[in-house]
Amino acid sequence: MVTMVETQVHDIPSEFEFSLEESSAKIRRLSRNTIENVVEIGRELKWVKDHLEHGLWEKWVREKLGWHPATAWRFMQAATRHENLASTQELEEQAFIQELWGNVPKTEQPKSQEDVLKWLETELDRLIQKAFHLLNQLDFCGHLTPTIAGKLRNLAEAITNVVDNCEPKVNVNLN
Repeated sequence: MVTMVETQVHDIPSEFEFSLEESSAKIRRLSRNTIENVVEIGRELKWVKDHLEHGLWEKWVREKLGWHPATAWRFMQAATRHENLASTQELEEQAFIQELWGNVPKTEQPKSQEDVLKWLETELDRLIQKAFHLLNQLDFCGHLTPTIAGKLRNLAEAITNVVDNCEPKVNVNLN
């Protein structure tokens, strides 16, 4: 069995401090290069999409890059959001990484009820979009297996139970 022991930065032996500083500088430099490359890849993907006939871009992405088109779209979205910057040096590194990969650092400060409700509302919007996408795929298939039908019933029942057991709060302002 492995026991986790909390280590503080000041607990690191001094003989490793210089190497660790070099490593952190290298990681920051590589991270900056990654951001620049992500934006440039997105710009290049946009160029290709603009120069291919309608409907060919996704096929090109799959065949020539071996990527799912959603991956390519994320690169293009990053390039679009940052196209007005003179250089990627203007980007705030942590915000960009969170935006690209969806990583949210853990904070020590407790969230307010309003913050939690805003987060929950955003996550529900994402879930609803994903559910609509899946339901469209099921509709496209034209039939359900008993397993899929059972899972849909379970989901509908769980949603109904949550809605029935929670009273709406009208005193919380989410705007």
